[in-house]
Amino acid sequence: MGPAPEVLARIAAIASDNRSGADLLARQAAEALELQAGESWRATSELREALTGAARRLVAAQPAMAPIFQLANAALFAADGCVDAVSLSGAVIAVCRRFTARIQTAQEVISEAARREIPEGGTVLTHSSSSTVLAALLSACRAGRRFSVICTESRPMFEGVALAKALAAARIPVTLIADAAVYHHFQKASLAVSGADTIAWQGVLNKAGTALVALAARAHRKKFLVLAGTHKLFPADRELIWERSENPREILPEECAGLHVSNLYFDLTPLDLVTAVVTEEGTFSPATVRRRLRRLQVHPALASTGAPPAA
Repeated sequence: MGPAPEVLARIAAIASDNRSGADLLARQAAEALELQAGESWRATSELREALTGAARRLVAAQPAMAPIFQLANAALFAADGCVDAVSLSGAVIAVCRRFTARIQTAQEVISEAARREIPEGGTVLTHSSSSTVLAALLSACRAGRRFSVICTESRPMFEGVALAKALAAARIPVTLIADAAVYHHFQKASLAVSGADTIAWQGVLNKAGTALVALAARAHRKKFLVLAGTHKLFPADRELIWERSENPREILPEECAGLHVSNLYFDLTPLDLVTAVVTEEGTFSPATVRRRLRRLQVHPALASTGAPPAA
């Protein structure tokens, strides 16, 4: 027997969600897995099959989201040591709840660490809308740090507009700019910060335009910091599938014969363009990130082909 119908419905909703960030999607995935694990009335073999199927479907629903992969991976490893349905159910539910708590704790610790990176009287430039970045900026404001923020509008969904409004509501001086004006406005920025959906061997997966922010930071010799918990790390020996064109009408409302529209929501920022990744376990250099990625173990049910990249 496969996953329960309600679980499949939740997985379908996660798959169709092109607005929520990786942390929120991971929380929803944890709820779906916990719901499946709650069916302890099933025979052990049936429950294990259903949980494995749910884990695999969740990963396939959002293959570029590292938190969902890490959650599914941890749940399957926890299930391996269980000999009956009751212990299997309890183990997976515990993993889901710990994972959700881990996301919250990571954001709090990262906010404290990132606050120290914001200079008094400085200006922070950020792209898109990261809940971790927002938490860090609000934390710095509450601590009495005086600073301003430059937000890109972040087309085509304009997530940066929402972030700018949230900062303005908190009485943080904020300037909203067009995405294409990033290079010019970097003259006024002290540093750039970004969130991440996934940190992989190939780079930091985040809202399209993040790589341009990193390049502008490099050109102006400014720091580019990524704020992300270790649950955003993606195993080095697994292929990252991320390049998917979204609704072209978000870019061009009308159809035009002979004109192809590519609407990519994400891009990859090479790790070498990142000054450091601020995590709940410390601030990692790109070299440290790569070492951590190579140490991540993948459950056989989620394994992919291919060897780890060369060091």
